[in-house]
Amino acid sequence: MTNILLTSGGLTENMKNIFFRQIKKKKKEIKVLLVPSAGIHTDSAREGVHICAYELINMGILPSNIVLYPLQVLISADYKRTYSEYVENLPLQYRLLSVDELSKFDAIFFSGGNAEILMSEMKRTGFGEIVCQSVKNSLFYVGVSAGSMIGAGNYRDGLRFIENEIEVHCSCKCKAENITDNRKIELCDGQAIYITENFKRIIE
Repeated sequence: MTNILLTSGGLTENMKNIFFRQIKKKKKEIKVLLVPSAGIHTDSAREGVHICAYELINMGILPSNIVLYPLQVLISADYKRTYSEYVENLPLQYRLLSVDELSKFDAIFFSGGNAEILMSEMKRTGFGEIVCQSVKNSLFYVGVSAGSMIGAGNYRDGLRFIENEIEVHCSCKCKAENITDNRKIELCDGQAIYITENFKRIIE
């Protein structure tokens, strides 16, 4: 079952209810991979990562079940290792996860910040392909701001869970409705696009 939330500014109570209803686990059992790579270049962006972690914990997810996964420390997909070939069995934060390893998590959260940087890191490491396959295999995808932009149609090499280009943090509130065309969508904070196998809908 496909479950994707592309949010402008995080999860509302309704979005949290959807999240828990679809995962169908006790809160203390839920495991989340948190990707901060769009927001670790300035203090204001880092603050957003802290807020994301804080919100997850307040949702009842155990801190020990939230794994921070910064793409910047991963070796590029096309790089041939030279002096570290002997290095094996590194903790998952230091290496590219496989689809099987990512399946051990219930959800992946991409926090906000600079979408261009996040997109570049996804492409450099090859993590985008793994994420797409994992989402097809039922990993719940949650994007916040930049994390939503790479999941939409904003980038030719993006994840493109939806073909629509999106703009986040808009002042005008768009109507909560099903998405039936490829128009650009402007989301205000408190809104998201919810994508399943059966529909694509703007929600609050």
